[in-house]
Amino acid sequence: MLKKTLSPTLIILYSLITRLFFALYTEWGDDSIRLYQQALKLYEHHQISPVGAQVVYSGTALPGALTQLLIGVPLFFSHGSPAGPAYWIGALNFISSLLTYRFYRILFPKINSSLMAAFILFAPWSLLFTPIWNPSFLPLIGIFFLMSIYCLIQGKKIFTSSALACFCIIACLQLHLSFILLILIAIISLITGALGTLTQGQIKKGVAGGFLGAAIASITLIPYLLWITSDQSSSSTGADFLIKNIEFSFSKILNYPTYFFRFLSFPSFEVNRFVARGSGMNGFQLFMKNNLSLGILQMGLEAISVFMIGFSLRFYIHPKAIQLLKKIKETGNLKTCSPEEHIFFLHWATPLLSGLLFVFSIKNPSAQTYWVLMPMSFYPLIYLWNERQKKQSELLLALGMILLSLLSIQIYLASDPFTIKKAQTQVQKTTLYQSNPTLIGSS
Repeated sequence: MLKKTLSPTLIILYSLITRLFFALYTEWGDDSIRLYQQALKLYEHHQISPVGAQVVYSGTALPGALTQLLIGVPLFFSHGSPAGPAYWIGALNFISSLLTYRFYRILFPKINSSLMAAFILFAPWSLLFTPIWNPSFLPLIGIFFLMSIYCLIQGKKIFTSSALACFCIIACLQLHLSFILLILIAIISLITGALGTLTQGQIKKGVAGGFLGAAIASITLIPYLLWITSDQSSSSTGADFLIKNIEFSFSKILNYPTYFFRFLSFPSFEVNRFVARGSGMNGFQLFMKNNLSLGILQMGLEAISVFMIGFSLRFYIHPKAIQLLKKIKETGNLKTCSPEEHIFFLHWATPLLSGLLFVFSIKNPSAQTYWVLMPMSFYPLIYLWNERQKKQSELLLALGMILLSLLSIQIYLASDPFTIKKAQTQVQKTTLYQSNPTLIGSS
């Protein structure tokens, strides 16, 4: 028993240390600086902002004080140093990854726990997506929401699960516009009949729990509600913020492949995003020129990432998916299916349908716009992994994950924008803004 638990425990502890390191020395861009300024208003002047992160594409701002509180409260423990919120975000990132690991251990108990822990806890995308930035909180909300939906599908802990699900939606509303994707997951569950087996008593419990969860999450919306009813609010950050972020353009359907393949890359790595802060071949060529040895290793990273994306593509043409679609065509729902089949279909349909929502978005799809779905992105790979149950398959995936993680860390540390000296300079830069803090945070 000790032997079985020791290895995953060591992996988990090492993952925590690694995340705290990345959180402290991550990039400080303009977005992080603006959010840090907003948090300083809470720390230095005890002023609560009615709005959170700015949506720069529409000139609006997200409602509520949740973003400011999540970043500002840790400043009281670090005496105003940005290390406080940095470590806090790193810890939350670790918790979200740990819960994701626990969720998949429940779904797929036969897979080697050490390999699964390493695969999820050292996903490079997750390690590097830890700046002081509002999307950094999304994976935690995403996994809590996913776990609550799973409990509802099973008919367990109805009151608590409904409260948690509604809490997540209202909290995400204050952090990012991707709260729409959580609503989409709930709609898919309702339409397919995943929640159709609940009794009338359970439904009443669920409604009561949902109202309680929404009410708790809405507490941080009170400053916003008071603000928009006063004369101080501006038209750009008023109650119509959601409408101003809707822009229909059918031509955006052409961005669907970009969205879908980037979603599939979440468990692996979108290397060019982080190499020399360039993109595409320009970033690759620059890195090859500056550091040939790491550039060659990056080619290996790209190959592994492409393999993992290609492997997970098989999930979307899986015979079970076709079988469930036929059942929907015949009966109109999946009410007679097992919870495992409902979870399968939910993970199959959500990424396929959520990409269509960008037709109505003012912004083209990028990682942050659906980062809340990060916990769901592991399902295709792990499902196929569990289905094969071959040692060769486990070894190949585990080695790919380990190489991918270690080499991405190497690239991260070798890149000039992420050196300790530059990070310290960026932190010092934020102090120059304290004399003229702004109300609105970051995008």
